[in-house]
Amino acid sequence: NVFVPALGNVPPLIPRELSVCLAPLVLWLLVRGVGRGPHRILWAAGAAVGFVFLIGPVAGGFCAIWGVGLAGLARRAAVWRALVAAAVVAAVWLAPLAVAYHRYGGFVSITHITAVNPTLAQTLVALGIVLPLGVVGIIAVARRPEGMSPGAVVLLVAVPGAACALGAVLGHRSDLLGTPALLRWSRYLPFLALALAVPAGVAAQRLVGLARGVTRVAGLAAAVAVVAVAVPSTVLATDAVVRQPFPDQLACTALPAQSDLTAVAMRQPIADEVAMDVFADTGAGSVFLRIVHSKVRFKTWLERPPTQAQRKAWDHALLRRGAVPPGVSWVVASRAAAPLADSRLSSAGTCRLKGHVYRVYRDR
Repeated sequence: NVFVPALGNVPPLIPRELSVCLAPLVLWLLVRGVGRGPHRILWAAGAAVGFVFLIGPVAGGFCAIWGVGLAGLARRAAVWRALVAAAVVAAVWLAPLAVAYHRYGGFVSITHITAVNPTLAQTLVALGIVLPLGVVGIIAVARRPEGMSPGAVVLLVAVPGAACALGAVLGHRSDLLGTPALLRWSRYLPFLALALAVPAGVAAQRLVGLARGVTRVAGLAAAVAVVAVAVPSTVLATDAVVRQPFPDQLACTALPAQSDLTAVAMRQPIADEVAMDVFADTGAGSVFLRIVHSKVRFKTWLERPPTQAQRKAWDHALLRRGAVPPGVSWVVASRAAAPLADSRLSSAGTCRLKGHVYRVYRDR
C-alpha cells in the first residue's frame, strides 16, 4: 500500500520516506518536552525537528505544527526553545535557498504532465483498517481518556487531515511559491495515516480488552482478527513490488566517462530513453533531452548553455545529416540515422535495448 508507511519498498530509503519514518520519533520528543519535561528535551526536540525538515520539509513542517499545537494545549510557553533550535538547524538550508530564490526570481515548475491523484475510494482503501479504528479510537478517548488528552489526539489527526482537505480543494491547477508540489494532497496522506495510528492503537487495545473481559479465548480471537486485517496490506504491497517486471536496461560494450558530452542519433521516444539510460549509467551529459521527459539539470545549467532550440537543431542535424554537435565525443546511433560526417569519431562497440542494436562511436 503505497500511501501508508510500510516495508513494501525497503531499498533504497529515499529522503522523503526517511523523514516520514523519523516523524513519530520527533513527535515523541516533542510530547516529552511539552509534558513538563526538562528544558533540554525541548532543545533536543527542536533540533530533531530541524534535522527532519532538512531531510523532508513536509515532515519537518508537520512536526513543527504539531509541537506548537501541543504546547498551546498544555499552555507550555517554553516551547520557544524548540522553535529556536529548529530554526537554527533548518537555516543551514533555508538561508542559501532564500538567497537563490531571490537571485533567480523564485521557483520554476518544470512539471508539464498533469498530476494524477487518488480518488476518494482509493484513498479509503489505502488507509485501510487504520481509518475506522482511528475514528473509533478518537471517540473512545473522548468518552474515557484514561490519562490521554482528547484535544491532543484530535490535534494530531486534524493537522494532516486539514492539509489533505486544503490540498484537494486548492491544489487543482494552483501553485504555492511558484510550484504546485506543495499543494499535492497525496503528499500529506502518509502523515494522516501516522496520526490515525495513535487513536487506532487505543481502539485496538480497548477492543481486545473488551473481548478478553468476556473470555480469554475471545480476547485472543479479537487480537488475531486485528492483526489479520492490518498485516496483509504490507504483505500484498511487498508481493506486488517483487512481481513487478523490471524494465529493460541499456547494455553497451563501451560507455563514456562522466566528463564526456554525448549525443543520441535516433528518433523519439526511444532517443530520450537511451539518453537517460546513458546518463543513469555514467553521469555523462547529453546534448538534447526533451524537458518533459527528462527533468535533468546538468551542472553547467547556470552558465548559460545553448538554448533548447539550439540543442534540438543540433539533434535534428545529427539524425538527418550526420553533423556531430560541438563538443560531442560520444554518439549512440540507430541504423536509420545518417552516417556521421565527423572523421574524429570511430566505432567503439554496440548498445542493446529491447531487442534493438545501436552503434556507438567515440572520439579517437
